[in-house]
Amino acid sequence: MTQPLIITPDKPWLAPLAGYSDLPFRLLCRHYGAAVAVTEMVSAKGLFYNSKASMALLATHPNLPKISAQAKKAWHFPHESVLTGSVLTGSISGGSVLGLENKLNSSEATTTNLTQPINLTHPINVDELQKYNDNPLVVQLFGAEPEYMGRAVATLRELGYSYFDCNMGCSVPKVVKAGAGAALLKEPALALDVAKAMINAASPQTVGFKLRLGWLNGSDTYLDLALALQDAGAGWITLHPRSAKQAFTGKADWTALEKLKKVLTIPLIASGDLLDAQSAVNCVKETGVDSVMFARGAMHAPYIFQDYLQLLKHGTQAEINLDDETQAFKTFILNLVERHVRLVQTFMPAMDSNTASRIALLKMRTFVPKYVRHFSGVKELRSRLIKINSWEELFEILSDKQ
Repeated sequence: MTQPLIITPDKPWLAPLAGYSDLPFRLLCRHYGAAVAVTEMVSAKGLFYNSKASMALLATHPNLPKISAQAKKAWHFPHESVLTGSVLTGSISGGSVLGLENKLNSSEATTTNLTQPINLTHPINVDELQKYNDNPLVVQLFGAEPEYMGRAVATLRELGYSYFDCNMGCSVPKVVKAGAGAALLKEPALALDVAKAMINAASPQTVGFKLRLGWLNGSDTYLDLALALQDAGAGWITLHPRSAKQAFTGKADWTALEKLKKVLTIPLIASGDLLDAQSAVNCVKETGVDSVMFARGAMHAPYIFQDYLQLLKHGTQAEINLDDETQAFKTFILNLVERHVRLVQTFMPAMDSNTASRIALLKMRTFVPKYVRHFSGVKELRSRLIKINSWEELFEILSDKQ
């Protein structure tokens, strides 16, 4: 039987981020201290119909002993590598592309050599890859039909997944139109039926629920719904204290977190406006929540986890001042980009190498401009980065910042 997750302030979570929290990004965030990561939102009905797109979102490393044929087809491991048992095996060769042996988290890090060409035949090698672990992993599901939600959990358990989350907060039109996500906040009885179907198909205390305050501003249904979910057997609740209609406007209402924490006996995880380490620590201290979930803060700074843990445990900020464009800061960011690039190159979609490389490059075009937001001349830098067409061009642009 799967043991419940240990949910404490010193075990921060990476949120489910559509288009962002794929396997490479999760592994990157785990390197910097994310204790638990959640997949991108996966359609329960899509899994039922073996949707290739849905299966691809399940890619993980290295803890899937029964990874399905559909997932294998949807995800490419270079050099004919495949997931077998609990390790990634294959003939991956090659060393550091850009000097990954440098200390990534040290203010004394030396300058990285950015002049050598990027060779796509040299992703992360097998020995290095064993240092990464995508566990514990929570699969976030969305849907409005209890039968499909329960079947999805049962199927995923057979594939080796252990922890699940139900999205009851997404207000994206196509999700809401299907009656899923935040639309369930308007139908508490249906929301509870969905929850029970998932909980009954899982091990005790291994299913969580991500909520908003309610559908409309002032229509706060979160307290009653959270208590009902707790009574049904939920393992934890994650609350983004805004209404669904607010989306990301206005300010997250931390007083709602405090109110909910006082009445729950299961762990409560905070989400919303945790854009830096100090905000997250303040949230824990002011509301008493059991842990925090980083979303937009992690998209811009995957190292937010280590900054948060440093501040939480020791009361001090990170050694590198990210507001000053020092050589140590530049090297830190460039090494972060290198690590992410190599992870993306290692785990690419299953298709011909040129197409896969192109998709990987497009993915990095969405990330890198966020990482360099503190660099001088960032407006011009971002305009160049979003137009890159090759790995060489990416690192040529970044090398200019040394």
